[in-house]
Amino acid sequence: MPPAPHPLHAREIFISYSRNGLGHTWAVRIHDQLESLGAKIWRDESSIDAGADWRNSIDQAAACRDHLRLIADFERAIRR
Repeated sequence: MPPAPHPLHAREIFISYSRNGLGHTWAVRIHDQLESLGAKIWRDESSIDAGADWRNSIDQAAACRDHLRLIADFERAIRR
């Protein structure tokens, strides 16, 4: 019997993050890790077509994903 797929397999996950500091670095790492488990990842850098209305694209993507993940810019939060 083949092994069961990972619980995140085929899940659609929206990743939101800060472009400054470590937020982007963590977003890329988490994106790659979740994708390797079979999840379908939506992240602006890899999911918005050139010339598209980015704000509308983000709103639509966040509304129709199974899971929403927010990756905060921890460096900025610590400095405050």
